[in-house]
Amino acid sequence: MKSFIFKYKYEIISFLITFASVISIFFVSGLRFSNDDQFILYRYIENISEGKGFVYNEGEKILGSTTPLFTLLAALLTYISGFEAYTSVVLINIISISVSSIFFFKIIERYTNGKFALFSVIVFAFNMSKIVSEGMESSLFILAVLGFLYFLISKKNYTAAVFLALSILTRPDAGIIAMLA
Repeated sequence: MKSFIFKYKYEIISFLITFASVISIFFVSGLRFSNDDQFILYRYIENISEGKGFVYNEGEKILGSTTPLFTLLAALLTYISGFEAYTSVVLINIISISVSSIFFFKIIERYTNGKFALFSVIVFAFNMSKIVSEGMESSLFILAVLGFLYFLISKKNYTAAVFLALSILTRPDAGIIAMLA
């Protein structure tokens, strides 16, 4: 355990800094920027978690969600935990941003030193904190794209392809990234 902590100390610090700052800013800030798309997403999440299907209105088979992976993850968390859709979305966003910071750190560290990369993570964390309440799937998308970039740079192409596929399932416009890659 000691060797794991020593080996990954900067990654652990990156995660903890991001996790703490995101939670702090979320709870301290009175600013909540809800938009109509969030409420559409919440309705899909609630309907899926209640067994009504991937629909906005029960019985109508019309897809109105542009983020199937995020919607299904939030619905699964809502179903398992019994949380409201909003709480599930916030939890997924906090965890996604925190894990994203590890990939962000690893990418920056590859081209600089660990201390500069850690400073960059602090800037990343404070910048990404606003996504928790207003970003819907943005945090999961950032996680998938940073994972894709990290594994692509590391020449782990199969893992990079999995993260690229996850980014497309999170936001279909990530297909542009796939064409460029």
